[in-house]
Amino acid sequence: MSEDAKALSMIRQITNRNINILIMSFNHFVRIAREEDEMEAKLIAEEEERERQRKLLKLRRKKIFV
Repeated sequence: MSEDAKALSMIRQITNRNINILIMSFNHFVRIAREEDEMEAKLIAEEEERERQRKLLKLRRKKIFV
């Protein structure tokens, strides 16, 4: 193998390694973002349920005291 071919091979290996690192980092951040989105959706759903329960309780109290 010529020196040029060896140099190109080394450059390809380094480039491929860097690309793999970037892909792994991207996948890591995608997973974190997905988990954060799921957590936020869960918190929103819980808050909506609490608000619904407050409204029901308020309606029930009105019916009792009217």
